[in-house]
Amino acid sequence: MIDTDPKVARERVDITAVIDGAKISPLQMRVFGLCFFVALLDGFDTQSIAFVAPSIVKAWGLSAASFGPVFAAGLFGTAVGSLALGRLADRFGRKKLMLVSLAIFGVFTLACATAEHSTSLLLSRFFAGIGLGGALPNLMAPAAEYAPQRKRSSIVVTIMWGFPLGAILGGLLSTALIARFGWQAVFYLGGALPLLALPLFIGFLPESIRFLALRPDAGAALAGILSRIDRTRSFDPAAAYSLPELAPQPGSMRALFSPELIAGTILLSTAFFTSLLLSYLLVNWIPLLLQAEGIPVANAVIGTVVLNFSGIVGSYLISKRMDASQRRLPWIATGYILSALAVACIGLAGARLPWIMVGICATGFLLIGAQMSLGAFVASFYPTAVRGTGIGWTQAVGRVGSLFGPLIGGLLLSLGASPAQLFALGSIPALLTASALLLLIACGRDDSPDPGRAVPISRR
Repeated sequence: MIDTDPKVARERVDITAVIDGAKISPLQMRVFGLCFFVALLDGFDTQSIAFVAPSIVKAWGLSAASFGPVFAAGLFGTAVGSLALGRLADRFGRKKLMLVSLAIFGVFTLACATAEHSTSLLLSRFFAGIGLGGALPNLMAPAAEYAPQRKRSSIVVTIMWGFPLGAILGGLLSTALIARFGWQAVFYLGGALPLLALPLFIGFLPESIRFLALRPDAGAALAGILSRIDRTRSFDPAAAYSLPELAPQPGSMRALFSPELIAGTILLSTAFFTSLLLSYLLVNWIPLLLQAEGIPVANAVIGTVVLNFSGIVGSYLISKRMDASQRRLPWIATGYILSALAVACIGLAGARLPWIMVGICATGFLLIGAQMSLGAFVASFYPTAVRGTGIGWTQAVGRVGSLFGPLIGGLLLSLGASPAQLFALGSIPALLTASALLLLIACGRDDSPDPGRAVPISRR
């Protein structure tokens, strides 16, 4: 038990100060590596449906536009999972909900491989999406909580590289798997990996240290973890451990709309909605749209790989500027403004493959790079007690936007819009995202909220 009575406690320990003052330890690297692996799985699965779509459309005799609901089903599931499982993580622990999320994701991704018609595939994608959505806040929160402030943006963004790298692997592996074993093989691989990884997470992923700090009986666990982070010190389980931030009720949705957080909650959610709407429209439809322009399927798949790889480079440069700057949002907003021009330029390239790839590369660098950097900002914006709830809420709203992206693309194509017109319209959500961030800056919320007083952990 932890006791904050100064007559009993032998020392006071600021958990954040310990993490910020120590070198990054093997324990922290393990946490970051496991979170990266989950992001990799998420990116692989999210992108794989776009790569198998042409094969399924051909095998089942569907139209390309009719595949929009299947794209949207998985994204809707991630919205549900982000909100529900992210909130539960604030109450029951990040590790437990991470394990639950991986199990759900793995089982229902395997079920996708056995689908025989669009309805069963749609339902399997929805439930797999719930698992994926639950994993998102439960990988971003521990990454931010175990990272020192001086490198937090860079570390969180590096972990989020798993999403585009998973998408790249999806592109490279899916083509070979489909050609040799059929489209089902992509889902078999995507479902087996998280289930096989569960023992690793059970044995090697520690609980979030900041989540433990909110529990009255976690003194021994905190002392053990901090001793492994700062190996030059020993920590007393009876010490008074504290977090220098406000402590709302764990998992409280009401806290997200408190005076300190309401501007960030509304505007960051709006930014994620429009950003993910555009990025998932592009991620899901680029292979089919480029094929419609007469680009061979192999080159169409490469377009998505280029989009994701350039996003990694963009996020690295933007996050480095964020860590070096007192004001982080202006860099992200600038990326979105420039990405609006880059998206429109893809459509202007016509069927000229070199110029298409230049436009896609610029779009990935600016749009995906800014989006991953925005995720790093959100991960440090919310206090520990509602970090999972806050990340889950913004991700859930964003995933609703990602759901609309493929649906809007399918609707516009069914109404006769050309690929060039679809790309031109893509500049609108990019500009809306930038507008939300600029408004947040105008509200004076362009950095993390005032941490407020230290919150001691007391006996209950």
